[in-house]
This record gives sequence, C-alpha cells and structure tokens, in this order.
Amino acid sequence: MDGACPSLRPRRRRWPAIWARVGVKPAPRAWNWAALMHRAFAIDVLACAHCGGRLRLIATLHDPAVIPKILAHVGVGPSGPSPGPAPPKPGAAAS
Repeated sequence: MDGACPSLRPRRRRWPAIWARVGVKPAPRAWNWAALMHRAFAIDVLACAHCGGRLRLIATLHDPAVIPKILAHVGVGPSGPSPGPAPPKPGAAAS
C-alpha cells in the first residue's frame, strides 16, 4: 500500500503489549458455545462419551426447516414437539 492515505493503512493495536506489561488480561469479548457450556454446567461438551477423545464441530444449523430433513436422512426421528415459549412468571401482569 505504498502511497496510500494513512487513514486507510491498517493500524497495529498496541493494547495487548500494554496489557502484558501491566499484567492485565482482558476479558474475552465473545465466548464460544463449548466454553459457555463448560462454565455454566461444568461439563465438557466436546469430550466423547465413549472414549474421552475430542469431538470436532463440523456444522451449525440455523434454519429450523433443515433440521427435520437431516434427521430423516440419517434415520433419527424427531424427539417430540417443541416445548414452545416459557410460561409467564408468577405475579407477572397479563397483557
């Protein structure tokens, strides 16, 4: 990027060096789902239940219409109807 405008050049962040110098480790901005499950439930969701080896995440499904198709393809039936929304909290005003 020779001759490029200085505002277009990528800047190197100096914060990590400063944090290391003062001994501060920043909190992670985003936790991955496995770390959240481990933190909340104290279980390792990426450990194989049979051999204890490490599992790999190969895909995430975001479209609800695709999930029954994949389950049917691999020969696994649905686990039942969706439980639906949570019931209202006791004492909550009805709308």
